[in-house]
Amino acid sequence: MICINNVVSVSATTGAAGEEGRIIAVNLVPVAVYVTLVLAVAFVVIY
Repeated sequence: MICINNVVSVSATTGAAGEEGRIIAVNLVPVAVYVTLVLAVAFVVIY
């Protein structure tokens, strides 16, 4: 879901070079929420 190539490209394009680590860290929260929701739905569907 988080593609390093896209993060580097966006950072270079927007002038945020060197901020790749912060951008990825900020995106980890929505990824964790999404994974939790998908697992909950899968659990309900399976059982």
